[in-house]
Amino acid sequence: MIRFSNIRRGAFPFALFLLLLFSFPLFGDSKNIVYNKSFEASKIDKIEISLTYENLKISTIYGDEVVIEIGSNNINKIPQVYLEEDGLCHILKIISPNKRAQPGNNASLYLYLPQDLLPKDISINLVSASLMAQALQAENSIKISGASGRLDIAAASTDFLEISSVSGNLTLQKLSVSYAQINTVSANIFVELEKNFEALSSIKSISGKIQLYYKKNESPFSDDSPKLILSSISGKVESVPFD
Repeated sequence: MIRFSNIRRGAFPFALFLLLLFSFPLFGDSKNIVYNKSFEASKIDKIEISLTYENLKISTIYGDEVVIEIGSNNINKIPQVYLEEDGLCHILKIISPNKRAQPGNNASLYLYLPQDLLPKDISINLVSASLMAQALQAENSIKISGASGRLDIAAASTDFLEISSVSGNLTLQKLSVSYAQINTVSANIFVELEKNFEALSSIKSISGKIQLYYKKNESPFSDDSPKLILSSISGKVESVPFD
């Protein structure tokens, strides 16, 4: 059964929730860096990342180079990093060589993106890994899929945003996208809109809770706004306006 309610401003503030959320480390942050490489940002048109168990942290930096660091206790089992040329398109690829987690191995990948970098597309596929991103921006699309890892994004800007998760909770702050498809199976979804959607969008979960935060004067449910579908079969659904 879908339950939909509007909770008042006295409810638990989203900003405070995020502050608490990001105060818990995803990465043990004893980095033990075994790999460090830079690429010219001007030579990167797309970014494709596919990881099995390696946690991913994306940060924004000043400069004109994309920097990649990998921390691991096994240098022989780290992801492959390379720039692939596909016609006139250059794709930065970061691929885990392992199809499943290796007992005793742990690794974290740190991706530093220049604040002016605007690739055409960003694609991230994670299995049991978690993602924590300071900011993501792409010209056309950002597509992220995860299984059991948590997905936390502090800001995202693109035309089309697609995010899916099985049991990993989603926290998506400051979304500035034209339209979006956000789906989970049993995970909870927390979304804050920086601006209204411009086309039909959906936020769906089967058994997870959904909380949508939007600016009070930019309701996605007003008559002059594109249709937004909020749906959970057995989870609670809430919309929260804020100033």
